Amino acid sequence: MPDRIQQVREKMRELELDAFVVSSLTSLRYLTGFTGSNAIGLIAPDKIAFITDVRYCEQARIEVTN
Repeated sequence: MPDRIQQVREKMRELELDAFVVSSLTSLRYLTGFTGSNAIGLIAPDKIAFITDVRYCEQARIEVTN
């Protein structure tokens, strides 16, 4: 999955974006592997933030490896 995130970062540089918010669960699953039904992601040039609610904390620890 890191390659997928790297591809997003390359496109961000090309478009001169400071950050990219991932709100589509399909896209989030593609980028992180998370299969839950409630989450959001933020990709920045040097950091990634993954946010979900308490129901998915354990699942996110297992599935989201980045």
